Amino acid sequence: MKNKILLFAFAIIGFTSQAQIEHKITFEASYGMSVPLSFISLTDGNFNSTSHFDGGIRYMFNNNWGIKGEMAYDKYTGKAANYGMIAFVQDVQMHYNLGRYTGLSDATNGIVGLYAHSGFGVATDRSLYNHAIEYSGTYILGLSPIFKICDHFALSTDISYKLNMKQHIRYDGTFFVVPTVTNQTTSQVSFSIGGIYYIRSAKAHADWSR
Repeated sequence: MKNKILLFAFAIIGFTSQAQIEHKITFEASYGMSVPLSFISLTDGNFNSTSHFDGGIRYMFNNNWGIKGEMAYDKYTGKAANYGMIAFVQDVQMHYNLGRYTGLSDATNGIVGLYAHSGFGVATDRSLYNHAIEYSGTYILGLSPIFKICDHFALSTDISYKLNMKQHIRYDGTFFVVPTVTNQTTSQVSFSIGGIYYIRSAKAHADWSR
């Protein structure tokens, strides 16, 4: 058993070391807002989330394709007291380097980049109205312009469309009450701005290497 643990530890260390040498890993975090587009509320007012946070780790397989594991948080609130919903999403998304494909990175001398991303996740929704909790599937599609600041940091912006499947709780925290309809497919769009941290010099990373 001890040998297996040691082998696993060495494998993790070896993978991390290799990843750092090839510089394929970035740490990312951002803040913004999310706006529901459908099945928002039975009460008055819009239930936007002005407390959108997300963070994750991206790993690039090569200069074009990568994968990112991410966690996101939203709190949807409105003018109506005691109404709203908290959503916590865990997702995995593929990233494609559109900046390289379109020549944007070369045209801006390695200062501006652009990624398209898409993937699936699981959302944990909690009603602020009655504290009920549900789980729903999420599909995400988005664009992320990035701007190099220095060798270890870049500014990131993002717009993402999210499709939530089999959601039982509205954004105001109430349940769908139409007979024979116990769940709905809802949607929202998120806007955020944040930062990207490169373990080593960004010049060697797939985002900017030429």
